Amino acid sequence: VVDDASDASDADADDAVRCPSVLWSDEFDSPRDSLDLSKWEPMIGTGVDYYGPQGEGWGNDELQHYLAENAAVSNGTLKIVARKESTVRFSGGYTSARLRTKNLGGEFLHG
Repeated sequence: VVDDASDASDADADDAVRCPSVLWSDEFDSPRDSLDLSKWEPMIGTGVDYYGPQGEGWGNDELQHYLAENAAVSNGTLKIVARKESTVRFSGGYTSARLRTKNLGGEFLHG
């Protein structure tokens, strides 16, 4: 998330180089190649636990069941893996990962 507001006064705006300030980031560089749970929350299941019965399929008929183990960090990257599952444990037949950010320290319009 970046802030593109300039610290320059209006008089200096034409001469100023506008460089956005980083407000929040994750470089996925934890020493144990693990997801930083102080920044990310894995969302598990089919949406019902978050939004009630109307949230089944996350409100838009998604077929996947989200699992924390389908997200992995290695070599400075986050990998979200979708899998076709042959088990009846997951009614939609697919698993994936769903993450949301947390502890951003503010609210942002875009990011």
